[in-house]
Amino acid sequence: MKRWALLATFLLLAGAANARLELSVHVTRTSFDLLDALAISVAVDNPNGPQSLRFPSSAEYVIEVARGSHVLWTSPTPGGETTPHSRPFPSGLTPLGTFEWSAVLRDGSSPSPGDYTITARLLADHTQPSASARVRFIAPLPITAIAHLKPGDEITVGGTVDASLQLLTDATGHVALSRRLTGAANTPVVVRGSIATRPDGSRYLDVARWATVQPAS
Repeated sequence: MKRWALLATFLLLAGAANARLELSVHVTRTSFDLLDALAISVAVDNPNGPQSLRFPSSAEYVIEVARGSHVLWTSPTPGGETTPHSRPFPSGLTPLGTFEWSAVLRDGSSPSPGDYTITARLLADHTQPSASARVRFIAPLPITAIAHLKPGDEITVGGTVDASLQLLTDATGHVALSRRLTGAANTPVVVRGSIATRPDGSRYLDVARWATVQPAS
């Protein structure tokens, strides 16, 4: 009987020692305007006793954004020291970091409206758990919505620019932009910025960033 008790204790300890760590990924919201930056937080959950993991480089995790099976963006590899290192993980939750993604894809375009999957994966030797979160990018608001917002409010609108590259037009109207969108001629774009007013009371969009739009797949 004593032998069986010792064996059961050994199996329990072995199982705890070999239990895998879990990864979690969190976003501040699940619905975003196009070009609205989103913070992606990654953490390791260790349900067992303290353990240490070895990483082959300075990168401890990677984040990917995909639509269906098509990966459209991957987080950049950290610069600086790239030698292997080890990191201890105590019991409980250990934050790995928060990455603020500008919502611009690797080709410099904006995602098209729709549902996307954000996946984080641990890059440790011998164990690479992953976790995912779903987010939705909503379609740009019509330019006429600017009339109903307060100065300082942020908005994403879409359309095409005229020859001056500083007037954005969609099916509902047009709005002046704070700067020229060099390279935006003859292509649909989305523009994110804040509502601003001139001394005469007319409104324009103070451009924070803009991009062409990834074709819907």
